Amino acid sequence: SGSPAATDRAADMHAFMAETPEGIDPLNHALRITGRFTAPEAGTWRFGFHSAGKSRLILDGEEAAEAWDSWTRGRTFFEEGCDPVTVERTLDAGQTVEVVYEFATHPTHDLHVSGYYLGVGRVLGQAEIDHAAEVAAGADVALVCVGRSAEWDTEGWDLPDMTLPGLQNQLVEAVATRASRTVVLLQTGGPVEMPWLDSVDAVLEGWYPGQEAGHAFADILTGARTPGGRLPQSFPARLEDAPTFSGTPDVTYPGEDGHVRYDEGLLIGYRHHAGTGPAAAFPFGFGLGYTDFAFGTPEVRVNPDGTGDLRLTVTNTGAHEGAAVVQLYVSPPETAVDRPDAELKSFAKLTLARGDSGIATLALKPRDFAWFDVDRRCWTVTAGDYALRLGTSAADIFTTATVQIQGQDLPLRG
Repeated sequence: SGSPAATDRAADMHAFMAETPEGIDPLNHALRITGRFTAPEAGTWRFGFHSAGKSRLILDGEEAAEAWDSWTRGRTFFEEGCDPVTVERTLDAGQTVEVVYEFATHPTHDLHVSGYYLGVGRVLGQAEIDHAAEVAAGADVALVCVGRSAEWDTEGWDLPDMTLPGLQNQLVEAVATRASRTVVLLQTGGPVEMPWLDSVDAVLEGWYPGQEAGHAFADILTGARTPGGRLPQSFPARLEDAPTFSGTPDVTYPGEDGHVRYDEGLLIGYRHHAGTGPAAAFPFGFGLGYTDFAFGTPEVRVNPDGTGDLRLTVTNTGAHEGAAVVQLYVSPPETAVDRPDAELKSFAKLTLARGDSGIATLALKPRDFAWFDVDRRCWTVTAGDYALRLGTSAADIFTTATVQIQGQDLPLRG
């Protein structure tokens, strides 16, 4: 109520207010945004917001959604904001909606920030999926672009699941059923469940490549460039296969009363899948290209103190240039403490033209065989036979060598 302390006008809906106007306390103010939204096409439109502060949305003079009296801290704004609040309206093409959004700060949790995110978007449904499948049926290859965005893959909170948002899984399934060949282009910050995996011909993980994403994908798909990346993390087949999933709701994220139990210990990532956990859908270090490689017998030159290296010949036996990443995993003997079955300790990447060969050198040092003794406060190497596993991923081992390492204590650094 009363006269506003400051006013402003935005030319369009794409606006970002990084600072409050001069004289306005960023943690103690209220604001009202008024505007109009005109639907460019007929259909269902979703209006919504999330906020670190109290909010309400008024459409055509009536309150349509609120997080004012009902505001509850959720996972947005680094867990200072509420979860998204949305409402849907069926609009004709050209129909205009009067929009009023009201916001007020309230006491913060621990980061001392306030803010809001307000927007409107077209709700796509089965009709659009059916249309996409119909188009794909007439194409030689269907490229389906799916994934998440920084609204999901961001710092400050854990994802509640590994499912692609919205109806993206249904879209892939529908297209794969009708298309002659289907290639899925993923843009995500981490693993997602792929219930359609056996129905598609290829999956290309692009992560978040930025504004050159289209050119990068086109170069890979046309063969102008060969894919050479390898997964820096394991992709479980489903959330329940992940190392942090206990299966008990009161201790698995988001937990209960702000408490979550992580009891996987050292068995994280590929160590979990290579140990007691189920096999990963795509293991750590995995990656395909447009060629094949042959690996020679390794020359093991590791001294009893743990210094040395392994060398082996890698030959491109296919028809195209490509990159091979040879990975070395060390498996220890029995020790006084529990240790993972195998740990990555060295790797070498070679880019070779077709028919060419190169030498992969994988260096080792004493710390690669050590574990930390918390009672004696030092790194220590247990004497015994260590298996050196060479592979193209954590799950694809093509040869194993054994070396005998002497027991010793090591400095804290080095």
